[in-house]
Amino acid sequence: MFGCPCDDSSRTPGTGRRRLGEGLCGCASGIVGLTLNLRSHQAPEGLPSRAAMTQTTPAPMPEDPARSVLQWRVHLARRRPAALVPLLLVLTAALVLAHAVFRHPLPVALTALVLLSAVAEYLLPVVYRLTPSGVTRRNGLSYTVLEWERVRRVQMDDDGVKLSPLGTASPLEAFRGVYLRFPEEESLRARLEEALRVYCPAADLGKAEETDAAR
Repeated sequence: MFGCPCDDSSRTPGTGRRRLGEGLCGCASGIVGLTLNLRSHQAPEGLPSRAAMTQTTPAPMPEDPARSVLQWRVHLARRRPAALVPLLLVLTAALVLAHAVFRHPLPVALTALVLLSAVAEYLLPVVYRLTPSGVTRRNGLSYTVLEWERVRRVQMDDDGVKLSPLGTASPLEAFRGVYLRFPEEESLRARLEEALRVYCPAADLGKAEETDAAR
């Protein structure tokens, strides 16, 4: 019969134990060497690891303030609250007078509709929006759109900017174009002026300010 290699009875006494001890020592030295090798490949303390460096995303490019979409809201009733009470008194008096004259609810309703549409810019908030294609103005049911390619004149005053599709001053200018009221935030107003210089390069905003001041 073949002897079992694990049987120490066929060997010299002490030889099996010595070889077993040498094998255990070799395994321990291999584990220690593997641990030291792994530690040598680790990043020093305080520095990002290779995995963290490969996962780092590049910083985004800064957005051009002139080419971005600008939107702001202007509510004249909040800016000028002193005029709210007299305005409501005038509207109430007009409706009472219309009821006393016509004695019918239909003329009174039409009168109220005309008066509210006339003061809607004061009572209701106005939302302005500038895009690379043009400018929009929304106030209640009123919605106005003006493309940049149609803008011929830019007139600036203390409260806002008038964008007109007419090349020269005309009585029709009050019914044409879009009037943009300045936002309260100074940073947003600076972005608005920068966008107008980009979208309307032929318009001289500073010259318009001087012209209005002279008037």
